[in-house]
This record gives sequence, structure tokens and C-alpha cells, in this order.
Amino acid sequence: MSSPGEAHIEAAKPVSRYLNKTIHLPLTSRSSTSFPGQPDMPPSTLCPYVDSDWAGCQDTRKSTSAYVLMLNGPAISCRSKRQTTLPLSSAEAEYVSASAMVHEVIHRRKVLEKL
Repeated sequence: MSSPGEAHIEAAKPVSRYLNKTIHLPLTSRSSTSFPGQPDMPPSTLCPYVDSDWAGCQDTRKSTSAYVLMLNGPAISCRSKRQTTLPLSSAEAEYVSASAMVHEVIHRRKVLEKL
């Protein structure tokens, strides 16, 4: 962000066009029963989703981790961050992402227990 080049600006143009065309669409949240094939969950059920890419940054070849933590349907926590290490495989990139998600789940579970 501090010194974008021509390649960065060109990569941002499709995103900008997409956002301009979809600005009128609302963000929605579904309950767990809205998704086909997903069973009903008991109250206070944390449902994590995690993913990563492998060497997705063209400049540094580092991977990006992303996760979403849902509580009975709506998202309560999400994060997307470039990994600090340089994984040697896609499996290693996924493992790093899963590790970050586990830390978040443990933290959120402790908060829920105290509530």
C-alpha cells in the first residue's frame, strides 16, 4: 500500500469494477438451517471455515491465510492475512492456516464459557 506499482493498479481495476456494479446488493447472514445438507446445530456451536493459497503473492511468493468463525449461523470473526513464513507446499500453507484458526477457536470458546 505504501508504494503501489503499475501492476498493482491494473490488478485492482477488476475489483473496483466489481464493487461498483454490486454496490446495491446487501450483505446477508443465514442461519445454519438455511444451508442444504447442514444439520441443525445446538446453541453456541462454533463452526470454523479455513483456507489458504500457496504462494499467492506474486511479489513475495508468500501464502495468504483466511478463516471465518461462525456462531449458530452468522460470522463472529474473520481474518485474512499473509503468512509470515514461506511454506514449501500447499499442505504446509493449509497447516499454518488451520493452526491460526485453532488459536481463534480456543480463544472464542473461552470467551463463550465465561459468558
